[in-house]
Amino acid sequence: MTHGQVIATLSFGFWVDLTEAKYSSTLWGPFKLYKVFPGSPRRLTHAEVNNFLKPFRNLRNCIAHHEPIFARDFFKDQDEILMAIRWICPASADWAERLRVKPQPGLKPTSPLFGCGSPISQPAERPRLERVL
Repeated sequence: MTHGQVIATLSFGFWVDLTEAKYSSTLWGPFKLYKVFPGSPRRLTHAEVNNFLKPFRNLRNCIAHHEPIFARDFFKDQDEILMAIRWICPASADWAERLRVKPQPGLKPTSPLFGCGSPISQPAERPRLERVL
């Protein structure tokens, strides 16, 4: 097994757990794990990174377990995910920014597009999400 294969098999939760307080003195400081975030506005503490990443892990778990995410603020989630990408790799964030979904007037998490018990409208009536290119 190669180094790349080992890294690829590690879960998202593993990477988030590396920012837990229990690794502060053994990994974060001595191995300078803060350098994994070269695009951050300043040197971040393990607690700041952990508090920022935990909601992403929770969102990922909800999606993976097919739990409803209809009531979430999609645009806020999108902004925070793009910020996390920027912290790790500004060039990747620039690419991802071009794929950003723009909010549209009247498009709310309770609209038929998002479910929430609302009746599904005809395809022509569904609100459209538009990508910024």
